[in-house]
Amino acid sequence: MNKTSTSEINELLLQIATHQRLNFYKLWNQLLRSEDWAQQKLSAKIAFIVANLESPKAVQLPSDIRFISMVDSEYPQNLFNLTQPPLGLFVMGKFRSEDPMAAVIGSRRPTPYSLRMAYRASLVWAKNGWTIVSGGALGVDIEAHRAALDAGKSTIVVNGGGLKRLYPKSHEKIFEKILVQGGALISEYPPYFEPKPYTFPERNRIIAAISDVLFLAQAHEKSGSLGTAKTALDLGKEIYVLRPPPADAGFSGSSLLISSGARCLSEPQELELCLPKT
Repeated sequence: MNKTSTSEINELLLQIATHQRLNFYKLWNQLLRSEDWAQQKLSAKIAFIVANLESPKAVQLPSDIRFISMVDSEYPQNLFNLTQPPLGLFVMGKFRSEDPMAAVIGSRRPTPYSLRMAYRASLVWAKNGWTIVSGGALGVDIEAHRAALDAGKSTIVVNGGGLKRLYPKSHEKIFEKILVQGGALISEYPPYFEPKPYTFPERNRIIAAISDVLFLAQAHEKSGSLGTAKTALDLGKEIYVLRPPPADAGFSGSSLLISSGARCLSEPQELELCLPKT
């Protein structure tokens, strides 16, 4: 592996991400338990795993999709803070990992209050030079993307399936506009991989890791958005939570996060006072 070029490793990781992703992570998780795991170089870890996998198959990506592997200089370094970092990211559009990124997340069935505040918070961030990151889902996610577009800025959708299987289909026009306006659609799954229930929590860890800060508009106790925010909190990110209305069960997860140390905001304008300058 030491004599293998970066381009060859990139191609190898593309093949594994497409055909043997789950087998790769089984071996990765086994290595996590070894005493010298943290001291091993990434190239050594990959070499060990590749030696224990079947010979990979060649992959031909669609012309509008590229693959940024975990050994590529464009790969977001924050992803290595995850226990199970993606093998790489499939990308449509313009993805710049060095840009300051703010995640805006929340319920797929938000109240008018949380939807309005998510839009306003995203607008504040976008106008202050931050790239808005979310999952493209119904409710808060797509409202965050809309705000970035309305501000004339770029935004990133982290998809829960392959980039040729965008979800939900009802948002395809917005996804197209995101690409036209200089944003990106990204995924760790190969282009034609269908979204599944387990892929959305996996997707959420990427949203948490690549973002520098996070705003939670609304979450109940079992919300996927709460899981995203907790991951971000564990990673040491700055977390902001919209102040929950009194005795509203739809915000029970938000209240839990505030009690765990997240900052509570009543107005999106407060972000301008506490966010670092870009």
